[in-house]
Amino acid sequence: MTSLDSSPSDTDVAIITTASAEWKEQNKHAIEAYNFFKRDGFRRIQFVDIEKEVSDVLREFKIIYLSGGDPYYLLHQLRVSGADNALISLHAEGSILIGISAGGMVLGPDIGFVDRVGPPSPHAVYPERKGLGLFHFQVLYHANRYTDQIGAIRSEVQEDLLELSDDQVLLLKDGKREFVK
Repeated sequence: MTSLDSSPSDTDVAIITTASAEWKEQNKHAIEAYNFFKRDGFRRIQFVDIEKEVSDVLREFKIIYLSGGDPYYLLHQLRVSGADNALISLHAEGSILIGISAGGMVLGPDIGFVDRVGPPSPHAVYPERKGLGLFHFQVLYHANRYTDQIGAIRSEVQEDLLELSDDQVLLLKDGKREFVK
């Protein structure tokens, strides 16, 4: 990941809403993200649903924000649309990817452990479990909600498991992890 090399007023942001299958751009967290970017003066902020839009549209944006929801559904739609390869390429080219909850899970190595932390997803029937692999450790989002399951998750996950509470942000830059509150 690189830092923003231009001012917000010269930067376009895509908010991928696909993970929230029922709500899409009406998802309250997607709306909060939109308002955050708008308030900070970003030039263009656009909701993108990769289930319905061509993945090449992502090339128009310097920042791509993957909103939360169902990681199985999001990962499936990333694969079907080709947006998975677009995101991997854009990341390599220096675009900034922001993943929130499910949006962050799919950027890592695998999403299979998500079965341990909540009710079964109706989209768990999709065979995809392997994430985009942009980093090589698992991130348990909302860890403060799953304190009883963390031991079982740790024993199942083969990679390093990083726990993020709802009030934490992880910044990955040049291979280094930094926690931001």
